[in-house]
Amino acid sequence: MKISTRLLTSAALLVSASAAHAFSFDGKFDASDYERVFSVSYDHAGQTIGGGVLALATVGSDQYLYFAHPRGFHDTSYGDNSINWFKGNEDLDKRMKSEHFTFDLTTQNNSSQAVVFEIKVDQQEPHKNNELEIEGISATEIAGTVATPVSNTHEKNGVTLTASYLTTMDFNANLVSGSNDSLDGSLGNFTAMSPETNSDPNCTLAEDECYVVTDPSLAGWVFDTGFEMKLSRNDNSLFFGELSAIDETSFSYGDNGTGTINLSALHASKPKIAGQCDPTSGDSVAGEMSGKSATSAKSDHEPCDATVTMPPPSSPPGVPEPATIMLLGVGIAGLLMRRRRRSV
Repeated sequence: MKISTRLLTSAALLVSASAAHAFSFDGKFDASDYERVFSVSYDHAGQTIGGGVLALATVGSDQYLYFAHPRGFHDTSYGDNSINWFKGNEDLDKRMKSEHFTFDLTTQNNSSQAVVFEIKVDQQEPHKNNELEIEGISATEIAGTVATPVSNTHEKNGVTLTASYLTTMDFNANLVSGSNDSLDGSLGNFTAMSPETNSDPNCTLAEDECYVVTDPSLAGWVFDTGFEMKLSRNDNSLFFGELSAIDETSFSYGDNGTGTINLSALHASKPKIAGQCDPTSGDSVAGEMSGKSATSAKSDHEPCDATVTMPPPSSPPGVPEPATIMLLGVGIAGLLMRRRRRSV
């Protein structure tokens, strides 16, 4: 009986631990937080660059969207520790003040009509001037010493949306500031360059080995250029509905995209590899573009195409549901109880 009681207690503890997992809204992608994870690939400079991430999660009545470039297209290395940028060292100040993503996100109002919100994520210096634009109306982050998501609320066709986001650089700023109040939550000593890595000139653009930080205390630095966004409706309805309905066909790219999640525009200043799109064919052409002409389909600051696939190349193992854990514990306890009675 003691054995059975212990097993039941252990099963209850497992359920409690599973239920206690809290979503981390901090700008960093944590696979255990997300239930739908897609791998993002860009077509750029005559090649396909994989390794980006699109992820979705539901927490209560809120939903979260994480998006990051493939590292071979753009990353958060800069200064003297830039990793294989075609033009040499990447300048943080220039990049942070010209990085943005624009998404057209579709939800349903109470009349089952599609409502599309245009949302622009415009990241600036961490914790100071991040901007969030919804339907052309912008909100700017209030400067602070901790990561406070910039937030904006907008009503459209019967739906009131409140969106907020943090970037991977917000997370990095918190990492390097630590308990040092003098850094004020900014990049501090890492304003001039990102942490040193053990990469070498022969490192390819997206290999994980290129991104191993030499200082163990900075091992958590996120090299993905991306953001984490919270989407909340005032009627507590789920913005995207049930996420099981979201698949590869729900994503699209470009001005004319019709997907539930459409990446209509982005600006990377500049990508890690030079290239531009041929305005006649839409194909990517190697070589740095001197200037965006009126007939150009896209500039050298954005890929020619973007696609998502599921599952990603390195999907995290599934986590058992709490009910499954409890049933397993009860089953084992019952078998042992039955065996113990037979032996008496």
